[in-house]
Amino acid sequence: MPDKDMPEYLANSGDATCIGIIGSDTFDELDVCLQGRLACREVATTGLRLALAARKERAGAVSAKIARGEQLLIATSYRRLIGRCEEAVGARLRVSATLRGSVEAAPELYPDIDGIIDIVDSGETIKQNDLAVVADGLVPVTLAAIWRVSS
Repeated sequence: MPDKDMPEYLANSGDATCIGIIGSDTFDELDVCLQGRLACREVATTGLRLALAARKERAGAVSAKIARGEQLLIATSYRRLIGRCEEAVGARLRVSATLRGSVEAAPELYPDIDGIIDIVDSGETIKQNDLAVVADGLVPVTLAAIWRVSS
């Protein structure tokens, strides 16, 4: 079952003994009501993390905007985690595009954005899309066990 479907399935299942393993990013992005129907415990580190990346040719300008405390326009699929990312970056982030996948393509689709917030592992996908990581390790992504809270 896909990671993003697991929480809904467990919350609505009649069996409170079922456990699912998902990424902590998936749990953090859930609607608050759905989160309230589930218990969650981190079970393993992954090395995955959210990072801010920009087009290679604009990376220096984006870093300068951060240093000046200017707002950045970004694309992401992690709207609920933006507050934590802002804290880590030290600049205000305004989401101008929300994508469900292939966030690394956003700079081509939305040329006015400063960058993207996306999950990074090795950084290879970032490089393949002519992007550069400007701020790394904004929010760690771990594996989490979830289960339905008995009602």
